[in-house]
Amino acid sequence: MRRHIESVLLARLKAWRSVALMGSRQVGKSYLLAQILRTHPGRLLSFNDPKERQEADRDPLRYLERYYQPGKYLFLDEVARVPDIFSAVKILVDRHGSKPTGICLANSGNYLLLRKIKESLAGRVNLLSMYPLSWQEFGGDTHTPGFVALCRGQTPPKSSTPRP
Repeated sequence: MRRHIESVLLARLKAWRSVALMGSRQVGKSYLLAQILRTHPGRLLSFNDPKERQEADRDPLRYLERYYQPGKYLFLDEVARVPDIFSAVKILVDRHGSKPTGICLANSGNYLLLRKIKESLAGRVNLLSMYPLSWQEFGGDTHTPGFVALCRGQTPPKSSTPRP
């Protein structure tokens, strides 16, 4: 399933030095990143994997340097599991000046992580929130929710569920 946020994320990755994709658990962040890499060059590193976490913890900057390739996306999933990765991303982003790097940090949204991102990557990251499926995504691109239809002056779709 194609998510509407995909085009927003791709546009921000082309415009910003880095992007942080935040959202609740199970909204499809990891799936979205994997889908993007089906049609775009890059790499997805997940810190859900204990071996990846251990390797990144040892030397976060060298770890990122090994995988980062200019012109290709680098998606880091569950970044909160490796807290020192933020400083390493800052260094890597700073090396590229004001140019977009294609680096995306993804994690379930929580206050402490958001604070860490804002402190470590201030001015270097664009925050993007991801939510569960929208009505349009759930119903297909041709489905217009009733409220949206009313706002557009259209007749809302009839409910398939009978009212009591």
